Amino acid sequence: MKLCIFYILLLLFVLQSCAQMAVPTGGEKDRTPPALVEEQCVPRNGSTMFNGKKIRLEFNEYIKLNNPQQQVLISPSLNGTVKYVQKGKTLELELPGELLPNTTYTLFFGQAVADITEGNIAAELQFVFSTGPILDSLMVTGKVQNAFTSGPEKGVLVGLYADDDSAFYNQKPRYLAITDAAGVFRIKNVAGGTFRLYALRDLNGNLMYDLPGEEAAFFPGTIDPAYLKEELVLPLIKEQKEKWFLRKREFNEPGRGMLVLSRIPEKIPQLYSGKNEGEFSAVENIRLSNDTLLYWITNPEHNELRVEIKDANDELLLSDTIRLSRDAKRRERELALPLKPEMSFAGNADRFSKMSFSLRDPIVSQQEVSLPFFTDSLSSVLAFTRADERRYISAHSFLRAAQENYMLIFPEGSISDVFGRKNVQDTVRFKVHKEEFYGKLLLQLSPGSFSGLILQLVNDRNMVLSEKSISTAAAIEFPNLRPGNYRLRIIVDSNSDGKWSMGEMFARIPPETVLVYPSIITIRSNWDFEVEWKLD
Repeated sequence: MKLCIFYILLLLFVLQSCAQMAVPTGGEKDRTPPALVEEQCVPRNGSTMFNGKKIRLEFNEYIKLNNPQQQVLISPSLNGTVKYVQKGKTLELELPGELLPNTTYTLFFGQAVADITEGNIAAELQFVFSTGPILDSLMVTGKVQNAFTSGPEKGVLVGLYADDDSAFYNQKPRYLAITDAAGVFRIKNVAGGTFRLYALRDLNGNLMYDLPGEEAAFFPGTIDPAYLKEELVLPLIKEQKEKWFLRKREFNEPGRGMLVLSRIPEKIPQLYSGKNEGEFSAVENIRLSNDTLLYWITNPEHNELRVEIKDANDELLLSDTIRLSRDAKRRERELALPLKPEMSFAGNADRFSKMSFSLRDPIVSQQEVSLPFFTDSLSSVLAFTRADERRYISAHSFLRAAQENYMLIFPEGSISDVFGRKNVQDTVRFKVHKEEFYGKLLLQLSPGSFSGLILQLVNDRNMVLSEKSISTAAAIEFPNLRPGNYRLRIIVDSNSDGKWSMGEMFARIPPETVLVYPSIITIRSNWDFEVEWKLD
């Protein structure tokens, strides 16, 4: 009996195990983009003597089309708009107008074609055909890079234009390509002849340099693809072509404002505040940094701001009046907050820099502030002199500092800002970096045939830490550098104006050459880093 029951239970267990459902496991994720089925395309890729009005492309899987009017580039460009019809695995292109005779056309699909399941993009998809008996086979290659930083510029159109000074401004390119992530371009299937070469970050999609804010580059002179042997480099610039306008505006209580201008002005704009038309007074607290203007209005009743921008000859470029939204309750809350001076360092102070502090808003017109200062066992008074409207700097030097601990005290009410706020008492405790904390860069520079050089040392935030004029071979020392990453940069100051000049597209004045040392320089504590740089 017991044996019978055992076999019955065993049978039930086996039946239950067989009846359990399992979730089927899928295969590996599809990562393959769609590909052309060459024998089913009309015409076939690489065909000659094609003069049809339609192109039909067949793919090996179902596809979806992403913004083809922007993504698909046709070289040479067509007069008119291509109509795209996509269904299932088929993509048809209806061509506008007549094709040029004896011409090789190349279609670049960019990010336009992807599979419908996983969205894999056919990024390398190109289609070529010729209206004549042969396919043109010449190629122009090169790189587009930022004219100042030498960094690669991705997604920039590069085109071959007719040998005409005005072609870049009123014609579409005859051949074109687009740069990849490394800034590299390859204009393929080009016929022989003389061309002008330009690059364009096209903001409105019309393949012409006609919109403020567009970046551009040109290759000096003309080129013939049949005789090119080197890779071309195009330095991309952004000319100041925009009209004068206020790009962005902000205003916060108790009276702090910001304006972002469409261009960098030659001189500080003039601001006037008031409470109604005709009753304006000049705003005294203004700070300009490139295209950004900071200002402070101390009168709580002023709710209008008049902006005037003039050129170097005092000619009026822009006059605009802004209505300011005032909030009495928020202003009251802001004014109740105490001032908090911020030191120029966090943690340890820099042995080779002057100590300073700053406020968010301008300090009231105190030319000097004296603060109690303590070392391990000594006390003194440290004087801070006004450096600008928001920053005070001390003449005290830590070069011979031997003590470990320092303390600076801000007595209550020792500092006030333009809004009448005062600081509460605060104590800042800090130490000073020891000499062995710093490193040194030793540069042996050989200018070669270059002259009129400006040598810059920049940190990893692209801030210029040191700048020197160089004319001959020299051994240059950069001492007392904090550990970190640095770069060396040289401006070839061709016009001797002491700064980098961008150049002009219409006048075909190239930007001044900027040379960047090819490697990042890593400075370590108590270490001398030696670099030899020979300019070619």
